[in-house]
Amino acid sequence: MKTLLILILLAALGGAMAFTRPTEADFKGYLLSEAAQGSEREIVAFIGGTQFNNRILWISVEQDGKTLYIGALSHWFAREDFPSKWEIQKAPKFPS
Repeated sequence: MKTLLILILLAALGGAMAFTRPTEADFKGYLLSEAAQGSEREIVAFIGGTQFNNRILWISVEQDGKTLYIGALSHWFAREDFPSKWEIQKAPKFPS
Protein backbone atom coordinates (compact mmCIF):
# COMPACT_ATOMS: atom_id res chain seq x y z
CA MET A 1 0.00 0.00 0.00
CA LYS A 2 2.85 2.37 0.86
CA THR A 3 4.54 1.67 -2.46
CA LEU A 4 1.37 2.50 -4.38
CA LEU A 5 0.98 5.77 -2.49
CA ILE A 6 4.62 6.70 -3.17
CA LEU A 7 4.19 5.94 -6.88
CA ILE A 8 1.04 8.08 -7.04
CA LEU A 9 2.83 10.98 -5.34
CA LEU A 10 5.84 10.65 -7.67
CA ALA A 11 3.54 10.68 -10.69
CA ALA A 12 1.79 13.79 -9.36
CA LEU A 13 5.14 15.52 -8.80
CA GLY A 14 6.32 14.59 -12.31
CA GLY A 15 3.09 15.88 -13.80
CA ALA A 16 3.37 19.17 -11.92
CA MET A 17 6.96 19.61 -13.10
CA ALA A 18 6.01 18.86 -16.70
CA PHE A 19 3.09 21.29 -16.74
CA THR A 20 4.99 24.13 -15.03
CA ARG A 21 8.09 23.89 -17.23
CA PRO A 22 8.86 27.39 -18.60
CA THR A 23 8.99 28.12 -22.34
CA GLU A 24 11.35 30.03 -24.63
CA ALA A 25 9.04 33.06 -24.43
CA ASP A 26 9.27 32.92 -20.63
CA PHE A 27 13.05 32.94 -20.94
CA LYS A 28 12.98 36.11 -23.04
CA GLY A 29 10.70 37.76 -20.48
CA TYR A 30 13.00 36.65 -17.68
CA LEU A 31 16.05 38.15 -19.38
CA LEU A 32 14.21 41.39 -20.14
CA SER A 33 13.16 41.75 -16.51
CA GLU A 34 16.72 41.11 -15.29
CA ALA A 35 18.47 43.37 -17.82
CA ALA A 36 18.98 47.10 -17.81
CA GLN A 37 16.92 49.44 -19.96
CA GLY A 38 17.85 49.69 -23.65
CA SER A 39 19.53 46.32 -23.95
CA GLU A 40 16.70 44.50 -25.72
CA ARG A 41 18.75 44.13 -28.92
CA GLU A 42 21.55 42.45 -26.99
CA ILE A 43 19.07 40.06 -25.41
CA VAL A 44 17.55 39.14 -28.77
CA ALA A 45 21.06 38.54 -30.17
CA PHE A 46 21.95 36.42 -27.13
CA ILE A 47 18.80 34.31 -27.46
CA GLY A 48 19.54 33.80 -31.17
CA GLY A 49 22.88 32.19 -30.28
CA THR A 50 21.45 29.79 -27.70
CA GLN A 51 19.99 26.32 -28.01
CA PHE A 52 16.92 25.26 -26.00
CA ASN A 53 16.85 21.61 -24.97
CA ASN A 54 13.41 20.48 -23.87
CA ARG A 55 13.52 17.73 -21.32
CA ILE A 56 10.39 16.12 -19.97
CA LEU A 57 10.56 17.86 -16.58
CA TRP A 58 12.79 20.89 -17.30
CA ILE A 59 14.35 22.97 -20.07
CA SER A 60 18.02 23.85 -20.42
CA VAL A 61 19.52 26.79 -22.31
CA GLU A 62 22.94 26.05 -23.81
CA GLN A 63 25.46 28.15 -25.66
CA ASP A 64 28.62 26.62 -27.18
CA GLY A 65 27.89 23.33 -25.42
CA LYS A 66 27.75 24.93 -21.96
CA THR A 67 24.52 24.99 -19.96
CA LEU A 68 23.79 28.57 -18.92
CA TYR A 69 20.25 28.40 -17.54
CA ILE A 70 17.89 25.71 -16.33
CA GLY A 71 14.14 26.27 -16.24
CA ALA A 72 11.97 24.21 -13.92
CA LEU A 73 8.83 24.75 -11.86
CA SER A 74 8.14 28.12 -13.56
CA HIS A 75 11.55 29.50 -12.51
CA TRP A 76 14.88 30.11 -14.23
CA PHE A 77 18.13 29.21 -12.51
CA ALA A 78 21.44 30.64 -13.72
CA ARG A 79 23.81 27.69 -13.95
CA GLU A 80 26.97 29.83 -13.84
CA ASP A 81 26.11 31.17 -10.39
CA PHE A 82 25.93 27.79 -8.67
CA PRO A 83 29.67 27.14 -8.09
CA SER A 84 30.32 30.59 -6.64
CA LYS A 85 27.28 30.43 -4.36
CA TRP A 86 28.30 27.11 -2.86
CA GLU A 87 32.03 27.78 -2.45
CA ILE A 88 33.20 27.66 1.11
CA GLN A 89 34.85 30.93 2.01
CA LYS A 90 37.80 30.75 4.36
CA ALA A 91 37.69 33.09 7.29
CA PRO A 92 40.32 35.83 7.16
CA LYS A 93 43.22 35.50 9.56
CA PHE A 94 43.49 38.35 11.98
CA PRO A 95 46.89 39.44 13.24
CA SER A 96 47.42 38.61 16.88
